Formats: sequence, C-alpha cells, structure tokens
Amino acid sequence: MRVATYNVENLFSRVRAMATDDPAKSKEVLEDVMELQRLIEQPTYSVADKTKMLKLLKKQRALGDTGPIFLQETRKRLVWKGKIVAEGPDNWVGWIEWRRTLIENPAIQNTGRIVSEIKGDVLCMIEVESRPVLRRFNDTVLEAFAYPHAMLIDGNDERGIDVGLLSRFPVTDMRSHVDDPDPDTGKPVFSRDCAEFKIDLPGNKNLWILCNHFKSRGYGNKADNDRKRRRQTERVSAILNRFNLSDTWVIVAGDFNELPSSNSLKPLLQCPGLRNVFEKLPAGEDRWTHRDDATPSKNNQIDYLLVSDSLWPHLQQVGIERRGIWSKTKKVRDKYPPLSTVTGDSNAASDHAAVWAEFTL
Repeated sequence: MRVATYNVENLFSRVRAMATDDPAKSKEVLEDVMELQRLIEQPTYSVADKTKMLKLLKKQRALGDTGPIFLQETRKRLVWKGKIVAEGPDNWVGWIEWRRTLIENPAIQNTGRIVSEIKGDVLCMIEVESRPVLRRFNDTVLEAFAYPHAMLIDGNDERGIDVGLLSRFPVTDMRSHVDDPDPDTGKPVFSRDCAEFKIDLPGNKNLWILCNHFKSRGYGNKADNDRKRRRQTERVSAILNRFNLSDTWVIVAGDFNELPSSNSLKPLLQCPGLRNVFEKLPAGEDRWTHRDDATPSKNNQIDYLLVSDSLWPHLQQVGIERRGIWSKTKKVRDKYPPLSTVTGDSNAASDHAAVWAEFTL
C-alpha cells in the first residue's frame, strides 16, 4: 500500500463562461446575463419581456445542465413547461447562477501527471476547492488512473482551500474538526480542518488518515502564525489520544507549513507513538519538499507523513516526487529535472513536492 500527501497548489474551479480561449464568446454570455438580469428585475413582465427572457435562457442553455449559466429557482417558478409563468419578481424567488468548471490548463494537466506518477493507493490532497472539483479532476484529468473514492469536507478557509482524499479503498468513516475551538480565542483553531478518514483495507484491516494544512508561514506576523500553528499541532496531538497508536494504524499527513526544527510543530513531531517517515531516508539525502526550501540553509520538509508505532514496522520505502516543481535556480533543476511538460512557473504542477510512503501489509 502506498500512501502520499500532495499540496496541489490551488485546485480551483472557474466560471465556465470565462474558461475559454474565445473572448468574444465570453463577452456575449456576459451581455446576455446582464440583459436577463435587467428583465428579471422589471416590476412586471410584459409579453415582450417574457419572450426575450425565454429566448436568452434557451440560447445560453440555462434550463438544462450544459450551459454556462443556469436558472436557480428556490420559491415558485419563473419557467414552467417551456413558458414564463411568473408575472413579475414578486411571483417567484430565484436568480441566474454561473456554472463553474475545473480549469483544465497545462498546470492542472501536469498536476494530474504527478498524481499518476505517485501511484498512491491513498492520497491526501491539499488545497482543493470542493468535492465536485476533486471529482472532476479525478474523472477528467486522471482518467485511466482515476480513483473510485474521492472525498472532501468543507473547511474553514473562505477561499475554499480545503483538504481532501483520493483512495482506492472504501472510505467508511469521516470526522471533521472545523469547529474545534482555539483555547486562546474561542474561534476555530484550524485554518482549514483536521479531516479524519477511516479507510477499510483488505484482510479486515483499517487505516485512519488525518489530513491537515496548518497555518501558513508566508503571510502576516511570524510570531502570530507560529502561535496559531502551535495550537493546531497541540489540537491534533490531543485528537490522537483517541487512538492506541501501538495497535491502530494511523497516519497524520499534510502540509504543516514549517520545517521540523520549528517550535510550532513540536507537539506533533514529539508526540509519543508517532514517527516521521523521513527517518527512513538515507543520511545526507535532500529533504526539501517546497521549492523555497531547496537551499543549503533550509533543505528540509514542510510536507509530512507521520505514522503510528503499529504501522511503522510495515514501512518499506519513502520517496519525494519533485518533478512537478519548476525550481528557481538552474542548479536545482539540473539536480532534480522536472517533467518535460513543466517548462516554467505558469505550468508547474505545484510549488510542493509530493511525499509518499510504501507499506507491506
């Protein structure tokens, strides 16, 4: 069984009308939506208004599932059996909604190539907008390598930067910690979530994987960020008290956003019964997992797989997949060549490497 964690750097959707190489087509959709909105807001709908509304709705396929927009009706109806039946905005409640789609650009295609290269059986996905986006990535980008199970629980980040899971084995239980309070502020302690997934494995075994994305180190005040991250790792360590780590197979995975030397990670990295898979790497081997850390002064991980004592004896091999990164210096690119399709920042799969660990069960 191979388990991996990968920060895919903002796997987001976009308004479908804008996800096109034809600006004239986008402009036409925008103009039609503006006209529809104007007509919908009329105090009363004349025969001419109704005729034009219906024409525009049909033109933009807003009454079906394939158009760039759709008609959202929450109370009563604007359209019924192919006709405008409301006499004005007071007779129904609804609006025109933009349909969204995954941006399938070269960078996303490279992300898919890296996921396929990892060959993970269980993959913690960091920075994914929603489950529909994760499913579309799985179905249309991964294609032949698609996973039968794709799960994601909405987290606390208002931008939709969430953590999810792709698995070849059934996911039979999920637990969210979005509401776990910060002891200092009473507000949610997790910037995103510590999402727990229980996975059923062959032989009546199961694995718990806790997917995390801790407080960023790149924005705001460093001391405040470190305190926030410290409280997050303290909370994950407390969550682990629910498990007997000498008996239960548990993995804590994700982007911890700091190097192992950081005081903010100590509650987790020094948690009894939990071990960092990088202990298996040969001495002297490069350990960086984010392109900004590919320097002699840093050269260490911010992406982690921590495994319980009970799972540790089954650990056979550990790897770092860096071929999706466009490194800042030629020296690093020469040492760790990217995929041939990664030719610059704009089409890099991510600024993170994937970390994987292989177990014999």
